[in-house]
Amino acid sequence: MRRADLDTRTVDGEVVILDRAKGVIHRLNATASCIWHDCDGKSTATEIATRLAARVQSTPDEVLGDVIDAIANLERLGLLARPDKGADSPAV
Repeated sequence: MRRADLDTRTVDGEVVILDRAKGVIHRLNATASCIWHDCDGKSTATEIATRLAARVQSTPDEVLGDVIDAIANLERLGLLARPDKGADSPAV
């Protein structure tokens, strides 16, 4: 799930994120922006891949690896927080 304390704006279809706590600005490309919007704390990576595949005229299996990689990068950058469902929750 997206951290609530981040400031975000969409510019030309790409999300720009201001992380005031770290003093960093991130710019996501169009695909990562789609994934970012779906990181709502309720959706699994598979569900996100299904929605992304429909947007890019692909199959969920073809984009699942990219979705997992993007989520891992968002987590590594500290932009995602665990949903309140517990540490074992598959939702992002």
